[in-house]
Amino acid sequence: MIKFLQYIFIISSIVSAVTNLPQDSLKSWITSGPPFDIVLIDIRRPAELTSVIGNAGCKPYNLEWPDQFKEKCTILAKDQHIVIYCRSGARAKNATTYLETSLGYTNVYNAGGILTWNGPTLPVTDTVPSSKLPTPTMKANTSILRLYTKVTKTPKSEKIS
Repeated sequence: MIKFLQYIFIISSIVSAVTNLPQDSLKSWITSGPPFDIVLIDIRRPAELTSVIGNAGCKPYNLEWPDQFKEKCTILAKDQHIVIYCRSGARAKNATTYLETSLGYTNVYNAGGILTWNGPTLPVTDTVPSSKLPTPTMKANTSILRLYTKVTKTPKSEKIS
C-alpha cells in the first residue's frame, strides 16, 4: 500500500513538467518498475563516470550536458517520461529546466545527483548507446499502471480505501 501511495503522490505531483523526483522513488522504480515507460539519462562528463544508476532492467543513457544532451534529446517525444541525474544535481536541474522551458517537454524529472544515491548501480560500460534513443530504458510496470488507471477513474464522491 505504501508503494501504491508513493506512485500516486509522484503521478499527482506532475503539475508542472519538471518534477524533483525523490531518489527513494527512483530506487523503487528501478527495483519494482515505474508506473510508465521512462528514459533515464546520466548527463555527467565521461571523465566523471565511475558507475551509473541502474540495474539489469534499467540501464541509463549517458548524454553529456550541455552539447551532446541538447543535440540528442530532441529525438525524444515531448510527452516521454525523462529522468535526469548528474553528479550533484545542479546540471540535472539545468537540463530539466531546458527541456521544459526551451523545448516544451511535459514529463521531465530531476533525480538530483549520484553523490547522494544509495540504490543500485552498474559499471559505466553498461550505459545504453545514444544510437538507441528514443527507446525507453525501462518499461512500465503494467500492474501499477492498471491500478493507477482504476484509481484515476474513480468518481470524486467515492472513497478509496
